Amino acid sequence: MKLKALVTALLMSVVGTASLAEKAKSFVVLDILPLKDGATLEQAYDYFKGVEPIFAKYDFHRSDAALEVLSIPRGPVTTDVVNLWATDNPQAAFDGIFADKDYLENHVPLRDSIFDLQAATIIVTKRGDTITTPTGKVTHP
Repeated sequence: MKLKALVTALLMSVVGTASLAEKAKSFVVLDILPLKDGATLEQAYDYFKGVEPIFAKYDFHRSDAALEVLSIPRGPVTTDVVNLWATDNPQAAFDGIFADKDYLENHVPLRDSIFDLQAATIIVTKRGDTITTPTGKVTHP
C-alpha cells in the first residue's frame, strides 16, 4: 500500500490537481542528476527555471512540485536533483530540445558546469494500464 501511495503522489506532482485523465501525458521521464563538485542546488534550480520555457516548446513539462532528495535507501544511484518530466512523445521532445539553438548556445554550457552527466540517469517510462513483459502483458494493480 505504501508503494501505491508513493506512485500516486509522484503522478500528482506531474499532473497537478486536475484529473489524471485530463492532464496526464503518455510518458514520464525521471531525470536523476548528481551535481559536480562545487555546484549548488540553487544553481541547478536556476538552470531549470531558465530552460523550462524552451523545453515546454517541445512538449516537455516539469513537475509542478519540487522533489527534494532526502535519502537513497537502496541502490547504487547517487543524486542531488530529481525531476519528473511529462510528455506525449519523448523522442520528439529530445530531438527538439537538442536542436534548439538557444538551448545549445545559452544553456548547455551552464548545464555542463553544474551537473555530472557521466553519473546521471535518465529513465523514460510509459504510462498505461498494462506493462509489457517478455511473456505478455501484466495488468497494473
